[in-house]
Amino acid sequence: NRNNTRNSSFLNYSINNEIYFYRDTITNQTYPSFYIANAEGGNGYAIVSANLYTTPIIAYSESGNLSLSDTLQYQELSFFFDLVQNYISNNKKYEIEFKEENDDDNSLDTSQTRGRRRPIYIKKPGEWEETERVQPLISVKWGQRSPYNNAAPLIEGQRALTGCVATAIAQVMAYHEKPSGYNGVSYNWSEMKQFPTTPAVAHLFRSIGDLVKMDWGTDTSGAKRKNIPQCFEKMGYRKPNNPQIYSQWDVITSIKAKCPVIICGNSVRKKILGIKYYQNGHAWVSDGYFHRERNVDVYRKGSDKVHHSYTEKEDYLHLNWGWNGNSNGYYLAGIFNGGEGPTFPSTRAAGKGNYPY
Repeated sequence: NRNNTRNSSFLNYSINNEIYFYRDTITNQTYPSFYIANAEGGNGYAIVSANLYTTPIIAYSESGNLSLSDTLQYQELSFFFDLVQNYISNNKKYEIEFKEENDDDNSLDTSQTRGRRRPIYIKKPGEWEETERVQPLISVKWGQRSPYNNAAPLIEGQRALTGCVATAIAQVMAYHEKPSGYNGVSYNWSEMKQFPTTPAVAHLFRSIGDLVKMDWGTDTSGAKRKNIPQCFEKMGYRKPNNPQIYSQWDVITSIKAKCPVIICGNSVRKKILGIKYYQNGHAWVSDGYFHRERNVDVYRKGSDKVHHSYTEKEDYLHLNWGWNGNSNGYYLAGIFNGGEGPTFPSTRAAGKGNYPY
């Protein structure tokens, strides 16, 4: 009932809905984790948690569609699905004593605490109110293939991909419109942002790739996040902070200061001799956010008197994934905080404070 009652305005007009399942390693049972709901005509999508006790809307976009099969084209997307799964699984382990107003599960009615019946509470939330928003700062929607890789090395006659690290850096530089040029090539930023086929755009991507010591490839190109700050510095920026553990508060603070943040993440898959090995890594940009709140009144069952009230707060980050605009949208900030477990996704803010001077 969760996806029908609490998100009906979106789901009633959706098509090609998908369910992502996970397997409990203890019980070996399979459970739904989250739903992907796509609006008709490519007019957006939402990722909706199947867990009653987590925030319902994990992510949403007002354009495009999303499918689990997109991981075939964007392999890094599986990293994001790991993040969502990790967030939802961690929330499942907390015992909840509050009962949704329209929940049909009566399991708490007969619970006992030292021989006494545990009181049942009903949550009655108010309407969400948006209190703060920073619109997306970055206007470009660049990617990794042509025309962006037109100056990338040729490998067996095929251009290498630019790599997600180079794409993230290039989009941040396009926002700051700096540098004015590099290695003898002038950058007319207004032209480059309007016409990405401009040769200077490909030159920018190649220059960034060389500076971050890109491991070029036709299927994937990768670079270490530790090389990101020196790239900015060598292209005329004040050296950004070194990569640090992700903090949604730091990211939001930077966005409020009109500075997009580069975020890097990987999925931890296994340990060999105590060493963690990563895969499905990606670098992307957070360039906007909004904050919303709502008041929740809590009643004891059978009483019309408010027992207590509290305020629910949510932060959503606008993400530019560097996939030509695909999957750009607002994502719950808390899912990137990580947690414990064998597939714990590691995230770091790798470009916080990228001021142009």
